[in-house]
Amino acid sequence: MRRGVLSLATHFTALRAWIIFTALRAWTIFTPLRAWTLFTPLRAWTLFTPLRAWTLFTPLRAWTLHLSICLLVFAWAGPAQARCAFRKPVALAASGDGWQIPPTWANRGLNYGTPSMVGLIQRAAKRVAKERPGATLFVADISRRKGGPSEWHLSHTCGRDVDLLFYAVDPKGRQLPAPARMIPFDARGVGVHRGTLVKFDTARNWALVKALLQDRVTVERMFIHKSLKKRLLAHARKRKESAALIARADASMIQPTNAGPHDDHIHVRIALTRDDITAPTKPKPGDLPRPRSRRDRGT
Repeated sequence: MRRGVLSLATHFTALRAWIIFTALRAWTIFTPLRAWTLFTPLRAWTLFTPLRAWTLFTPLRAWTLHLSICLLVFAWAGPAQARCAFRKPVALAASGDGWQIPPTWANRGLNYGTPSMVGLIQRAAKRVAKERPGATLFVADISRRKGGPSEWHLSHTCGRDVDLLFYAVDPKGRQLPAPARMIPFDARGVGVHRGTLVKFDTARNWALVKALLQDRVTVERMFIHKSLKKRLLAHARKRKESAALIARADASMIQPTNAGPHDDHIHVRIALTRDDITAPTKPKPGDLPRPRSRRDRGT
């Protein structure tokens, strides 16, 4: 009896040990498997996250770069019509009543402007010559016939900008002849031309600014050095010009921060009108005159 009980206990103990060992072996096998299966999506997610961010960033960066290139091309090398179309380019003659284009600038072929710009130059020069006998306005660059940037300018693209040389006089008070280059003036209004000291003609230059501002064409900006602007405004106050005119001149004349000092010329920019930028409408086929018959032509 004791031997049977002992045998049964032995079998039970071995069975329990086998069950425990089996479970332990299954758990030990499952544990690294479970750890690996948990680690796998985590590793995939961590790998996917920077990959996803990189793949999202790459097209964004490529798109931004593409847009920047397009804007640069559009701004600097695109056709003038895309930025500011000429309706009808008008050539300013080499000389006229009170103005002249010196040879240095006449040879460039940048004497085309909008009808408003060319008319403004002609009227302002004529007015100054009438008020100040003997005054001749020397006109530099306007724009190319088809617009767009040139080797001398990036802003003179559509006939709305013009560079006007300052009126200047020699030591005897006589106006200088057409110069071959622009003459810079210091804060005293003194410059050098061909080795001789010359003076900024404040009276005539103010007459020009006044004529430009009082014309029917709207002048948006006049780029000029701040020291020369100060001289012109002081002269205007001395002449007791109207407060409204002085205030407008003060607001219109500015020294640009992204260009030259403009101490050797005044850069005038006008507002464009609809006539300046709108292309003329083409007549419809029905509006075209019918061709004359052979009898009408007398043949």
